[in-house]
Amino acid sequence: MIYFDQADATQVLKVMHDSLDLIIKTKSDDGLHNLVQMRMILEPGIAAAAAELATEENIEAIQEAIAVPDNEIRDRDGVVDADLKFHLALARATQNSFVTVLLNSIMELLAEYNGYQVPANGGILTELAD
Repeated sequence: MIYFDQADATQVLKVMHDSLDLIIKTKSDDGLHNLVQMRMILEPGIAAAAAELATEENIEAIQEAIAVPDNEIRDRDGVVDADLKFHLALARATQNSFVTVLLNSIMELLAEYNGYQVPANGGILTELAD
């Protein structure tokens, strides 16, 4: 069995994120479409696993992500931020770190592609580095 420490996990996540980003940029017509399609394929399974495996802590995190005050989602960045937080909370509720990493990378790349600057302290890369 192979074990990773936090620094290794952060590097693996960065490589995955950068690889997906490169695919989008080099195959811009198909890359973005395929990324959106992958998200649509994964999300029903993520929701089903989360419904079955979520802990009380996960449920609270999902509820917090849903209960965003109206004044925080009045602009595009607020909506994107709330969406990222919700999907990341749902992915974490699957209890599968691969799902969390993959969905986070997809969501961040889609947000960046649409002109949203993902906060340096908002992604899973930062959390794993802590």
